[in-house]
Amino acid sequence: MKSLNNQLDRRITLGDSVNALEALDYIVQRANGCPVAINISLGTNAGGHSGETLLETAIDNLARQCNVVIVKSAGNEQTKCIHAGGTINQAEEVILELDVPSSTTRTYLELWYENSTDQNISIALRSPSGETINFVNSENSDGWIKRTLAGRNIRIDSDQNTGDTVITIRIDTYILGGNIQPGNWQLLLRGNQITEGRYDIWIDNSDNAIKFTKSCADASRTITIPGTAKQIITVGSYVIRHKDDDLSQPTIGSISSFSCSGTTRYGLQKPEIAAPGEWIISARSTQCNELPYFDKWHTTLRGTSMAAPHVTGASALILSVYRDLTCEQVKQILMKTALSDNFTSEVPNYSWGSGKLNVQAAVRFAYQCAENFLFPTISNVQINGATLSWETDMPTKAIVRFHTQQDKLRLGRFFGQQEDNILTNNHTLTLSTLSQGKTYYCEIVAISEDGWWTVDDNAQQGNFQEFYEITIPGNVN
Repeated sequence: MKSLNNQLDRRITLGDSVNALEALDYIVQRANGCPVAINISLGTNAGGHSGETLLETAIDNLARQCNVVIVKSAGNEQTKCIHAGGTINQAEEVILELDVPSSTTRTYLELWYENSTDQNISIALRSPSGETINFVNSENSDGWIKRTLAGRNIRIDSDQNTGDTVITIRIDTYILGGNIQPGNWQLLLRGNQITEGRYDIWIDNSDNAIKFTKSCADASRTITIPGTAKQIITVGSYVIRHKDDDLSQPTIGSISSFSCSGTTRYGLQKPEIAAPGEWIISARSTQCNELPYFDKWHTTLRGTSMAAPHVTGASALILSVYRDLTCEQVKQILMKTALSDNFTSEVPNYSWGSGKLNVQAAVRFAYQCAENFLFPTISNVQINGATLSWETDMPTKAIVRFHTQQDKLRLGRFFGQQEDNILTNNHTLTLSTLSQGKTYYCEIVAISEDGWWTVDDNAQQGNFQEFYEITIPGNVN
């Protein structure tokens, strides 16, 4: 009954939306093998921000297909103080402060940390009036508690996801009515059992009224879901125009103050690229009075939702001249042709990705390369104990990444890798650091002399979690 209660109580989010999955699949099916570029310009903060949601898994599966490119706006949360994160030590207590304004009826937070069997972090909650819910965690809460604090419902739920722990905290007034007590709330963390100690907490409320205080907030890892999916192209925003010629606004050419930054919770590079996103002129419906006027037929808006369509259009142009590419391959072309300048500083970085979108260079490059496929092909993979061998159709270097959990490797998390820096078509690599008596899952990354890469994870169509499996025998007496 506990699972049913959790399912009914937890808010339905974009990351769990069956409708979104069906919409994406419908577009791909309607394309019927023809190139298609899909733009997603909405997001949520409910989830682990490492690509583990149902929607992100579906996006990764679709984007592995040739001629399917999916682009997502990075989000506009950068200055809204919706994320806190850091490292907690054994027996340490950390106090995170929440600023709750008046007329707030609910808030929803998620605490995520890795290695649930090796780590345990407790949480407590204190209201502005000093009332406290004592420390609870995934072990002593029995997965679900419901309390009243400061006259409001407090619900705390714990669960496991891809081997990690998520603890959700929800404060609402649906039953008791009124508003959440305004003022400074405190979320207290305590490290009971710590190995790595990294924690991340996101606030998911539609109006972003509730926020962490500036001294507690962490502006990194703010990409909205599903922009943390591994295969998707995630786009930040930069300034190209001032509204009403107001020169007091941010410098033209600089990153937008609202543009969310990476990485994912597992450390993957996000965003991959930035595009124009401030006061973009576009068509305006005369039936929509809510949009601002530029003139009778046009409106001007800003946001990463204005930037992502630029990249979606560029991706469609690339596919029009260089067909049968995957989203990952289109992403590489966009990243390699991106512009860097004094504003981007050294790239890649977690605000700009690889730099500013350069449509002309990307499409010109696609024309030049259409008859000479750039990306290595991996074949004839063989496993003999801890040794892998394979062939490539062009001289490449290689990296083999490994983890004991398939789900984490699928999301880009690995705890070890070995490199082969010799350019060759025939590869043999022995994973010498693996422990005896364990099973590991591996992926092979082939990198051409020009820096183009291909990841081979032994995936079959429709079954995208199959990796090369290696079992290291234990000691034999």
